[in-house]
Amino acid sequence: MAGQRPRGQGEGERRLPFEGARNFRDLGGYPAAGGRWTRWGLVYRSGSLHNLTEADLAAFGRLRVRGVFDLRGDTERGLQPNPFPSVHLPVLDELASQEGLDIVRAKSLDEAVAAVERIYIGMLSRRAGVYGGLLKSLADQDNLPAVFHCTAGKDRTGIAAALILGALGVDRATILYDYELTGEVSATDVAALRTALAAAGMAPEAADFVLGAPATPMAHALEELDRRYGGTEAYLLGPAGMVAGDLERLREALTEGPTGDGAGG
Repeated sequence: MAGQRPRGQGEGERRLPFEGARNFRDLGGYPAAGGRWTRWGLVYRSGSLHNLTEADLAAFGRLRVRGVFDLRGDTERGLQPNPFPSVHLPVLDELASQEGLDIVRAKSLDEAVAAVERIYIGMLSRRAGVYGGLLKSLADQDNLPAVFHCTAGKDRTGIAAALILGALGVDRATILYDYELTGEVSATDVAALRTALAAAGMAPEAADFVLGAPATPMAHALEELDRRYGGTEAYLLGPAGMVAGDLERLREALTEGPTGDGAGG
């Protein structure tokens, strides 16, 4: 998917080179509504942060992050705790955990795609208040700069990033482009995970799909959001529990105009 070319810093700088958090990315530089752009250095998305090295922690400190929002569940947080305080906003519920088993059991590519789509749509429908809470927090400049994360930084975090960018008026193609960046993981990581999934009985083509980040499931989930709720803004102002003022503050905080105007953190 190809949206407009990101602005400002080079696209190669979007992923921050943390040794212990390989999917740590800046959401800046994307074209937003009204000729504005998402601001660099204010909101980051990531996978788990528990494995940050001493050098990583020093670099993380230089980002001056004020808000860390953890979308993982209690078990994940207990096994891999963050090295600093974080706000707990668990996304997965018991039903989603059961749905996740459908992915592992997938015997074909079609089954894997359908299973991931069900999980994404389920997160949007059942955990709207959690995502609304995250966006409300990001609208508060006292929490900026901020990072939100889950374990892999793909699914729960991907939905959050899609909602944030959608709220800012970033076009759908660019949102899907950002989602697909998660698929750029190292060959070593993919090989190890593919072996584990194969041992669990997953079909090879299904494993390749799950380990990548092709846009299809996210695209279909966002299309379903449009169908059910009338678009991202209507979803956020409806089941997600936000009000118009929240969105105004979010847009003011996280975007800037063509000449660099706008609030910062």
